[in-house]
Amino acid sequence: MSRTYNEYGYNAPRPYADLWRDGRWEETKTLARRATELEIAQCLALLLKAFPNASGADGEIFGATLIEDVVSAKPAIGDIQEACKYLRRTSKFVPTIAQVLEAHWEAKQEREVVTRSMAPIMRAIAKPPSWIAHQPTVTMPGMKDIEAETNHLPL
Repeated sequence: MSRTYNEYGYNAPRPYADLWRDGRWEETKTLARRATELEIAQCLALLLKAFPNASGADGEIFGATLIEDVVSAKPAIGDIQEACKYLRRTSKFVPTIAQVLEAHWEAKQEREVVTRSMAPIMRAIAKPPSWIAHQPTVTMPGMKDIEAETNHLPL
């Protein structure tokens, strides 16, 4: 299964990378939190409801087994949401338990790669080097005259 396709097209940025790019770092922390059993069940229920052929007598057994196996993987909430969204958009039939676990694993790997690659940047933002704080303020000559002339212009 290839994870290079999403709603933007082939080889497009994935959601975790989008959050980092857009400066929404706090959301990645929220998405990295471990999902509760209820949240996992809700995500998987939405996944199964997306397929009209998912009903039947064996549906309850399959659903219970699917939830049990995914809960045992201890997924983060963002990982299971991304995996379910990916499977809803790419699968033509009800995904097997193995496909769900594989999609979860790939979403987890993506999150970990993005988090690892952005960690040095986040450390630098949290504690910038001392030489940055001691930079003198530079102003251009005549800047106050330009600001005074443009303040009256309508925006």
